[in-house]
Amino acid sequence: MQSVYRLKASELDDRFIQGLKSTYKGKEIEIIVCEVDENKHLFKSIANQLKSTQPIENVDNKNSIETDLSSLSERRAFLKLPINERRKILAEQAENIQEHYQ
Repeated sequence: MQSVYRLKASELDDRFIQGLKSTYKGKEIEIIVCEVDENKHLFKSIANQLKSTQPIENVDNKNSIETDLSSLSERRAFLKLPINERRKILAEQAENIQEHYQ
C-alpha cells in the first residue's frame, strides 16, 4: 500500500504520527520527504506544454522572438521535475503530435 500526504511542515503534529501508526499498525514503513514544486501543475496541461514550445517554433519559422518570462519559469519548473516525470510528459506530447507527422 502506498499513501501520499501533502502538507506543510508546520502542520505536522502528534495526531499525524498517531494516524500513521494506526494505519500501518505492526508494519515496517518508509518515509520519504521532499519539497513540493509549486510549478509542477503547469505541465499537467497539454496546452501549457505546447505553449512552452512556441518560442522554438518562432525561431524555426524565422518569426520575431518574444520573450515570455512565464514560459521561462515553466521551462525551469519542467527541468526541476524528476526525470521519470519529464519522460512521461514528453511521451504524452509525442503521442499527441504523432498524427501530425504521419
